[in-house]
Amino acid sequence: MTDLGKQNAEIRERNRVLETARKAVEKAQELFSGLEKKARLAVGLARKIGQRMEREREAERQRKELARQAEIRRQQDIRTAEEARKAADLERKPSKGLSRGRSRRSDQGYDPW
Repeated sequence: MTDLGKQNAEIRERNRVLETARKAVEKAQELFSGLEKKARLAVGLARKIGQRMEREREAERQRKELARQAEIRRQQDIRTAEEARKAADLERKPSKGLSRGRSRRSDQGYDPW
């Protein structure tokens, strides 16, 4: 082999190594690009999941608040009904002193006028 043949062989070997390296870089870029896309998708999905969880937490907070308000109204209704029942009971019961006294007087024929 001549010196020129050796140089050509070395050049071909370097070119082959460079081509292999170029292909490896392209493959790495493709993989990185795919990973980058997947990472963006994952971040987007995580954001959506976080937003949904926040909406669900807010809905649960609102449900609890509505339940608390309903319980307050129920307790108020119970108190109001109890007060109305007591007032009705008082109206139904004649006062002890006046009704007995009147009935005795009328039974005895007492007429103050």
